[in-house]
Amino acid sequence: MNEGDGNEKRAIIAIVLSLAVVWVWSSFISPPQAPPETVAPPAVTDQVVDPAAAPGQPVTDPTATTADPVAAPAVAQATPALPERTLPLRSAEWTGEWSSRGGVLSTLELPDHNGPYTVNVIYMWLWGLIKGEGSGDGWTAYADGDQPEKLLTSSAQLGLAGGMDASFDDGDYEIVSSSATEAVFERITPAGLKITKRYTTGPEPYQGNLEVTWTNVSQQPQRGRLWTGVADTFEGKYTRFSNYARPSSVVDGDLEVEEDLEDLQEDGPERRQGVVSWFGVASRYFLLAMVPDDTSWGRHEAAAVGTELGGVFLVNDQIELAPGASETLSLWIYAGPKAHKELTTLGNDLEKSIEWGFFGFFAKILYWLLVTIHGLVGNWGVAIILLTLVVKGAFFPLTQKSFVSQQKMKGLQPLMTELKEKYKDDREMQAQEQMRLFKEHGVNPMTGCLPMVIQMPIWFALYSTLLYSVDLYRSEFLVWQDLSSQDPFAVLPILVGILMLAQQWMTPMTGMDPTQAKMMKMMPLIFIFIMFTLPSGLCLYITINSLLTISQQWLIRKKYGDAPEPATGVADEAAEQRLAKKDKKKKARKKK
Repeated sequence: MNEGDGNEKRAIIAIVLSLAVVWVWSSFISPPQAPPETVAPPAVTDQVVDPAAAPGQPVTDPTATTADPVAAPAVAQATPALPERTLPLRSAEWTGEWSSRGGVLSTLELPDHNGPYTVNVIYMWLWGLIKGEGSGDGWTAYADGDQPEKLLTSSAQLGLAGGMDASFDDGDYEIVSSSATEAVFERITPAGLKITKRYTTGPEPYQGNLEVTWTNVSQQPQRGRLWTGVADTFEGKYTRFSNYARPSSVVDGDLEVEEDLEDLQEDGPERRQGVVSWFGVASRYFLLAMVPDDTSWGRHEAAAVGTELGGVFLVNDQIELAPGASETLSLWIYAGPKAHKELTTLGNDLEKSIEWGFFGFFAKILYWLLVTIHGLVGNWGVAIILLTLVVKGAFFPLTQKSFVSQQKMKGLQPLMTELKEKYKDDREMQAQEQMRLFKEHGVNPMTGCLPMVIQMPIWFALYSTLLYSVDLYRSEFLVWQDLSSQDPFAVLPILVGILMLAQQWMTPMTGMDPTQAKMMKMMPLIFIFIMFTLPSGLCLYITINSLLTISQQWLIRKKYGDAPEPATGVADEAAEQRLAKKDKKKKARKKK
């Protein structure tokens, strides 16, 4: 491999790495959005909406058979319009509210878990002052955060159900019975279908149950669809970094997240075939999942509900109910933090709500290490620092070999230049002599890239570990009150940039072409920009890792010097003989 080829390969590597950074930025990282103001609940109207139809359009299932009100009146009259009544839900881990309008659970909070802080990044506050938009109250790094975590907003509707007429379930329900831990609602539709919902909480932490029963109280058989589900407001712009909740589910073992309400409104319902392990609402650190007791009961469907809500539903299109017959679906409910160990123990694919990313295997190992270390030291910031030492130690031999090889390459650069000049008309001979030079001095040019290639899965896995571990949610370390949110002081991102510049200065770049050199100089600036959007815990890891890398490079430079003395005699007699022999063979082939 001659120097020109080496430069070209290094340029390609630099371009690939730059594109990788851009891809990571566009695919995984996005600046967090400020929490929006609470949206008022949508006005309830008499219009019915099919979750499987176009938003806002009432639909009648063409296959449904309902009782003729004249020829065959229903046994019971449809439930009349009633004033809305609300009932409080109280348990050890939940507080919420049931509503007779739809017979749903309309809010759900976790009093033992506070909601996210509003992080006021100092440079944004200063920019606001410059533009004249800041307040005179002074700067506060962390605000709010004293309200309980909301799993369902005031606009949410858990326990939606309907059937046969395929209409959206926003009708009035009668309250059959209620207590702090149980509520029973009942309604008879105009088609003669009685829907009964029984909610219970406990006794296990963060768990409850919903039982939905559809009974045909008409005098004729009914055939069509039955469904149940949950809907909520789509707040904020959903990204991997945001804490906003979205309708989510696991279908055939794959996590499905409904990110954009407009897509459901424009494209219509999203139907997915396969076994539905659970469906519900999930944010980055918390989960509300409804697990059907019979996973073959229905199929998955995501749909817009009106103009503000979107949700996920379990739909069964193959139901036949004779007069007086009923169909019951029981759903087990989990509503709590995404703690990996607990969710794995509970089963039903709940642990798949944690988005470990493509390198999930490594992420789970790193998470286990992080939790183990925290169990010993009792502080997540200290645990991250010690985890950095462990990971750095594991890759020390590789990075050591890489740095030593780079330093030796720097010393061989004059001889490589000599080879290039001497064999400029024979690229093949130039490559052979260059490889002989590397072999004689124990230099492997590939060792410079190998450690980075091997460590890339670990870096991405660690990114997911620190980004999605609920253990780091609102965890404190020194001046940082939440290692899961960005650094409001901007200290860690700037420190990472400074350390990257120092590391770049210490890394040999001899022989690098001007374009590649410019790209390498821009990398710290790009990374500073990215660091501002990352969680403080991840920035802490990168800071410590950079400090350790610089220390290692300094020790190697101290041992080998800034520019080792190269060996002499590159263009030796043996090389001259090999070149002459090669020229003789070429001439012989030309004569033939």
